[in-house]
Amino acid sequence: MPKNTIVIMFDSLQFNYLGCYGNKWIKTPNMDRLAREGVLFENCYTEGLPTVPCRRAMHTGRYTLQKAGWVPLSEEDTTIADLCWGRPIQTALIFDCPNYRLPKFGYTRGFDKVWFTRGHEADNYYEYDPLINLKIEDFVEEECAKAYAEKMGEGALKGNLAELGIFLKQRQYWRSKEDHFVAKTVGAAVNYLNTVDREKSFFLWIDSFDPHEPWYPPSVTEGKPCPYDPDYKGKPQPYPCEGPVDGVFTEEQLHHIRMLYAETVTLCDEFLGRLMDQVKEMGLENDTLFMLVSDHGEHLGNGEHGHGIMTKVRPWPYEELAHTPMLLRAPGIKPGQRIKSFVQSCDVAPTVCEWLGIGI
Repeated sequence: MPKNTIVIMFDSLQFNYLGCYGNKWIKTPNMDRLAREGVLFENCYTEGLPTVPCRRAMHTGRYTLQKAGWVPLSEEDTTIADLCWGRPIQTALIFDCPNYRLPKFGYTRGFDKVWFTRGHEADNYYEYDPLINLKIEDFVEEECAKAYAEKMGEGALKGNLAELGIFLKQRQYWRSKEDHFVAKTVGAAVNYLNTVDREKSFFLWIDSFDPHEPWYPPSVTEGKPCPYDPDYKGKPQPYPCEGPVDGVFTEEQLHHIRMLYAETVTLCDEFLGRLMDQVKEMGLENDTLFMLVSDHGEHLGNGEHGHGIMTKVRPWPYEELAHTPMLLRAPGIKPGQRIKSFVQSCDVAPTVCEWLGIGI
């Protein structure tokens, strides 16, 4: 029987925003289900970060920290997809992470099929579209912007507002959760699964940039209160300015930003469930390794939430950034295990290769 692998990457997924990792209030039923049905690694840490270094480690199994930063794949790098080439293994990369498509970086190399959804953060696909139905000022607290400019400079604020404006040019036409990137990316993955040759193995890598910022979950799309912070009266700030939070945000604002992030995590969980249901419906659970990974977490405020930092800025090693979730399910593996041993992002490639029976 052919063996298959599905890896789903959720960018910026902080480990302690999953129920199975001990969070008592967030709703992540499908991630929790995957943990019950498989193995949860309690001490998974990203070997190198952020986006590109971690993915290089995951796809190649090579260490990146102190050796290679934000760099293209080299001729010396051998990826999982490279090893699948010339074998009876179908390969596909379905993603909305714009950094996979950086010019000359080559991270789509070796895949038979590649699908990319345009427009997420850093992919300025909608830069020249008019912003008609939303206003930037409705998503920025004036006092926060002023304080940030005084602390970090007018140029830093201008850059943040420009990115927010491009972001809103697309979001102005969203009406429901089905318009979100994770919905489109997982939907494309489900469609791909319906086309695979079941007589052959396949390797499918799904890369969702959600829950990466901007945090614009369904409550904001639909103009409703955030379910995790329904009494908040201020403006949603889906693209908060990065850097020190002291003197820029109030604790109430920081809490609401975290709740927008949490709602985005719950949205990702819902579409993970759709993918898992499709796998089950097709009978693929009996021959498929299914992995959930992330490249890093997020700094989200003061104390344990972010050590006074917003989003991914140095210093890197704090627990909320470097500690990541890793869940794995496969036939023959005892369900419900919680493994305390240390694992890291560069363990993904050898795990997949061993399961598929490929390697050097």
